[in-house]
Amino acid sequence: MTKPVESNFTILDYQIEEANFQFKNIVEDLNTKSKLRPTVKYSLSIEPDVSIEKEDNIFVGEITLTVNIQGRIARKVKEKIKIKIKGIFIGKNMEHSTFENFCKLNGIANLLMLVRSFVASTTSQMGRRAIVIPLVNLYRTLGELKNKIK
Repeated sequence: MTKPVESNFTILDYQIEEANFQFKNIVEDLNTKSKLRPTVKYSLSIEPDVSIEKEDNIFVGEITLTVNIQGRIARKVKEKIKIKIKGIFIGKNMEHSTFENFCKLNGIANLLMLVRSFVASTTSQMGRRAIVIPLVNLYRTLGELKNKIK
């Protein structure tokens, strides 16, 4: 058995700072003949903010990620969700540029997975089907955002 190697990039803590769920009545959109739930198509946008400091040869990164999710039935927006999460990450034994890249890609990816889990769990406990936000190509999406992030 292979022993896992501890990463130099670690999440210390995270917190959901804001969670807003808005749902419009979808009963009117039900197909009365088939009694099937209408297909809801989900889209999301992300707004990351990254700040980095150095304390005693350890980099500390604070990442705030706002995720906006919209659920549409045809052209009508029926569900809106906004989640704001903040994570604190540390980097040991790495260069500033390496830590910055880890924050902008791996840190944001980890926070997005926490948001995905939170939304699925919370919506399933609301007496409705769980909303599972779509998987995205994080490498490509965050790669495009990487140069735009402060």
